[in-house]
Amino acid sequence: MVDHKLLAYIHGHLRQIKQPGNYSPFGNVSVIAVEDFYQLPPVKGKPLYLDDDSVGLWTQFQIVELKTIVRQKDVVFAELLNRVRCRSKGSPMLDSDIQLLKHCETGEDSSDLHIFPTNKQVRCHDIQQLFKSCPEYVQIEAKDFVTSKTTGKLVLKEGHHTKTYNTSLDQTLVLGVGACVMLLKNLDVDDGLVNGVCGTVTHVVYPDNDDKFPKMIFVKFDDDQVGTKMRSCSAFVAAVEMGSTGIEPEEERYAVMDASVTREELYPLVLGATGEALEALIRETRRCTAAKRSADMVGRQSAAAQAREAGLVATADRLQDQIDSLQLDILDKDGMFVRLGTCVVVIYCEQEVRGK
Repeated sequence: MVDHKLLAYIHGHLRQIKQPGNYSPFGNVSVIAVEDFYQLPPVKGKPLYLDDDSVGLWTQFQIVELKTIVRQKDVVFAELLNRVRCRSKGSPMLDSDIQLLKHCETGEDSSDLHIFPTNKQVRCHDIQQLFKSCPEYVQIEAKDFVTSKTTGKLVLKEGHHTKTYNTSLDQTLVLGVGACVMLLKNLDVDDGLVNGVCGTVTHVVYPDNDDKFPKMIFVKFDDDQVGTKMRSCSAFVAAVEMGSTGIEPEEERYAVMDASVTREELYPLVLGATGEALEALIRETRRCTAAKRSADMVGRQSAAAQAREAGLVATADRLQDQIDSLQLDILDKDGMFVRLGTCVVVIYCEQEVRGK
């Protein structure tokens, strides 16, 4: 939601652009502000509907209330949404509302792409999915080195540092053959081996004298052109014939809490989701703050079946298009819409331009 300070910034910038030569608000540009007064107030700011003696820009607006619900044609469900958004903490909900919301539940088991508010939840979910799809998984521990106080050389440390800074490598990597992974570093930009490319693990190769830390992990990337140059130099014929690219351990130097320089070795990979997993998005909100959850509850309770029938579930082909047009409807863990509620949109239009 726009606060008084942000509205003043908009006013000032429009005056700088238009240079009207007088003290007219917003540089004589028409401003349409669309908002939902049930949204959370601005962070560290006052809502526009609260009077501010120092700024009178909000008083220049004429309020027009839109009373027709366009995005929710189901009258019963629309009335339920209004009751939920107006409900105060501790007040009981109607039994009919509870039953209707429970009817929207779709279950927890799904291979669709999940999004979470914290990295910790992402790792837990990815590992759970790995256990289901790759029963013969491997756990690879990073090799942490520390500067010896006696020799001044780097020596292998037992265990891991509790806190590290400026490193993209995790302490532990869990994966298996068939696991979907994503590259975390730019290894060779010209060869397409850049941060963010995804693929599937095909081989995990160990040296003869070590069965805990692999020598190389082969990944078949979704784009066949990725890793072409590196595959031409690989001696592992079986993996190369499958179109797999060998990924070697990477080293990173960083500082720990005592400011000493250490080194870590691990594969620059992380569990990810590719291919058919992008057919739908499922959003996890159980660990969001209470305020955030109450805000998301507004206008997002709709059955997953209704979403699929209406064609509102984001498929991989039109995912980017819907994101660009701000029309993406994301399914919650409970099979409910997330972005069906109204949002704050400020539209600027030249005064001489007339709307239809």
